[in-house]
Amino acid sequence: MTAPQSHVIRAVHEFWRTHAKAPQAWRNHLVEQFLADLDAKGVNLTEPIMRHPKTYRKSFRRYSILEILADFLLDVDQVAERSEDYPVWNCEKALREERRQQKSELSIVFDEEIDDNYDEYTRPPSYSILEHAFNKRNPIEDLFFAEPRADTVEELTQLITEVKENEDYYVNKYADPDKPWNQSVTDKKRTANNVRKAIRELDVTRVRECRVCGGAFYAHDRRRWICDVQPRPKVKNLSCCEYKNLRNQQEMQKIDKHNSILKCKG
Repeated sequence: MTAPQSHVIRAVHEFWRTHAKAPQAWRNHLVEQFLADLDAKGVNLTEPIMRHPKTYRKSFRRYSILEILADFLLDVDQVAERSEDYPVWNCEKALREERRQQKSELSIVFDEEIDDNYDEYTRPPSYSILEHAFNKRNPIEDLFFAEPRADTVEELTQLITEVKENEDYYVNKYADPDKPWNQSVTDKKRTANNVRKAIRELDVTRVRECRVCGGAFYAHDRRRWICDVQPRPKVKNLSCCEYKNLRNQQEMQKIDKHNSILKCKG
């Protein structure tokens, strides 16, 4: 990202925060004045370069400056749009539709992308299916007997609640004293007592939405807000989302440093 792009993005965020509740009658004038004052030299306003201010913490999808200003101008009321023949979507409606689509259209994690950290107990990333599992799928059997998925915070919370309310069933289902707890904890066995204790210690307040991928995960560490569901191949101790978040932070630090240098020179 260039310094001019960074400058424009910050200006758009500030404009949105300042005028988010402006009356509809003022919005055309506000946008005209903003564009007149904006120093956008070297920046393509039709190129998707920034996250939408309204869904900044919910989605990493990129929008162009003009798309965001168009959303500001329209100020779409989705409740009112439901009764329209050709409803107009705002960014929040588009995000909900995208997540609905993700749940019905799974992406494939190819076998060659799986590293040694995967085992039979590893849950695939949200909105995805492992290649070998996909090839063995039986659509009719899945329809009636598939294990429940939990891709959203609401679904994972509901699943944990269901497990805790039916403790004996899940103890009988998962207890196996001859098996290790998982691949990384081999000295602990999956005895009935251990499984029962683990179920009772489940806490729905630890269910979080990953700030990178938007999928639900269980935070064993309450300080965690980035999921570790999908290990990143060839990178130890970092999940795919943690790695992406680290790269984003490094990029923002470079931009801030560059802007600080420009201010000092100015």
